[in-house]
Amino acid sequence: MKRNVRISPHTLFLALILLIAIALLVCLAYYNWPLPNSDESIIGLMALHIQRNGEHPLLFYGQDYMGSLQAYIGAFLFNLFGSSVFVLRLGMIVLYVAFMLCLYGLCRQLYTRYFALFMVFLFAFGSTAMLSRQLSAIGGYPEILFFSTASLLITLYLALHPYKERWQENLGRYLLYILWGGAVGLGLWSDTLIVPWIVCSCLVLLLSWREIIFRGAIVPLLMGLLIGSTPLIIHNLHVVSGHDSISTILSQMGHVPLTISVLYTQFFNTFTVSLPIISGNPVCHSSEYGFLQYWGFEQHWAPQCTNIGIVWSLGFCTLWFISALLAFYSLMKIVWPLRRRHWSVEEYRHFVLVVVWLILLLGIVANILPYLRSVSPINGPGTNSRYLMGVWIGYPALLWPLWLGCRRFKQYISRSGRMLSVVRQGFCASLLMLIVALFMVGSALSLRDIPEARTASTQEQTFIDTLLTHNIKHVYGDYWVVYRMAFTSDERIIGVSLAYNYRNSHALTLFQNKYIPYIQRVESDPYAAYIIPEHSDVAYRHIVEKRIQLLQENYQIFEIDGYLVYQPIHS
Repeated sequence: MKRNVRISPHTLFLALILLIAIALLVCLAYYNWPLPNSDESIIGLMALHIQRNGEHPLLFYGQDYMGSLQAYIGAFLFNLFGSSVFVLRLGMIVLYVAFMLCLYGLCRQLYTRYFALFMVFLFAFGSTAMLSRQLSAIGGYPEILFFSTASLLITLYLALHPYKERWQENLGRYLLYILWGGAVGLGLWSDTLIVPWIVCSCLVLLLSWREIIFRGAIVPLLMGLLIGSTPLIIHNLHVVSGHDSISTILSQMGHVPLTISVLYTQFFNTFTVSLPIISGNPVCHSSEYGFLQYWGFEQHWAPQCTNIGIVWSLGFCTLWFISALLAFYSLMKIVWPLRRRHWSVEEYRHFVLVVVWLILLLGIVANILPYLRSVSPINGPGTNSRYLMGVWIGYPALLWPLWLGCRRFKQYISRSGRMLSVVRQGFCASLLMLIVALFMVGSALSLRDIPEARTASTQEQTFIDTLLTHNIKHVYGDYWVVYRMAFTSDERIIGVSLAYNYRNSHALTLFQNKYIPYIQRVESDPYAAYIIPEHSDVAYRHIVEKRIQLLQENYQIFEIDGYLVYQPIHS
């Protein structure tokens, strides 16, 4: 007898929203938006070497941090569809969709299914800064979103669903503990920026402390943590002292003087530049590397952008404080009357939901404060704003009060009460619609950039074809040129990164060479070409000419798209 499978309208809406998000990201990725850079090309090269050479890198080339999960996903996709920037970014889309599904599950448990649907709809869109971080495979960032949300989802489920008396009925729970440990371990391997959310997830896990301590759940938990952390453990067992994970984290923290002027700069840059950029502001995206088109093809920072950033951050912080006050008030309403008696199942459930609401708000602060006191908002508040991507996970806690404000809780007898209720509902609904509209405007601006992205990709391919026409296979040049070219050309052209010291020694030195085997191969070629910016100073050109003349008597110079190419030729 056949059964008719019925899919609810709610599920259909969720599937439709996910399809819209996937279509948007695939469309942008197909046209190479945002422009690929050398950091992303490193991940692409790692994927190529995994696929073709059987290499097994544990971390980002040339670094002691940031795992290589993106490269392994890329290698798998390269086997199916061939190697390209587009295929590499398909893996990022998979990770982001996984984050959206976990976010839906978290919001559905914590709030309501309709609010969960709203949050997924909101994150189907985003500003150019948000979309570019979702797509660029530069290591760690999509994993932070996915593994953090997955760990919170698992711990919330465990806290809301009681332990059964028969251990056979709890096998699924033990599996969840394994999955939680795996998510935490893989997240820590992928990027240590996940630490604030791991701490928050551990706080939620404490709600299940009896089960962990007295009922053996610590065993599957540690098992999952061991499995997920295996790449990180292997790395730390094989590196020399000073290159282990703890030393690396401590070295990255650096020392920032605690003075009024420094604090002001950190605070000002964080809340006028960094936070607005990464939290959804569709305009005014600053980047210290303008030539990379880091956030898309946007105009330079305008004078009014500072004021826009101030207003945006004031709105963000206001929502945080309102949400925190409501959550704390809700917690006191639960705890105070029940402090002298046992709680019912429903009362305990309500307590868990409010506590996790507060923990999400705490997670936002835990992401912002370390960034604020670091060197990042001083040296590069625009580009470094990507370190604040974690605040996205706390968005449901920020917007929940607005969602509540749209609901009608009771019938008001007085006319003034009814009017206030209508005003409140209209105001909250308008703010939610405004936020959605701003995210959609950001997506529209990203789609508008597609023609420029196509033009830039064509120019890049012309650049590579010109070099190959001149039989150039090895080059010296800037980091942001040579590694991008190596991946785009499928390693038909490889290079060594050099840096020119304009201020002091006026010397060319090796700089940021992530893949060491390239150095030997390029330096062994006496006919390796030099690629320098067209407007380089005379001293820079003379140094390049002298280096070539040490090996060859003759060379030719030609110009390609803003660069001068010095090519040694046979005498």
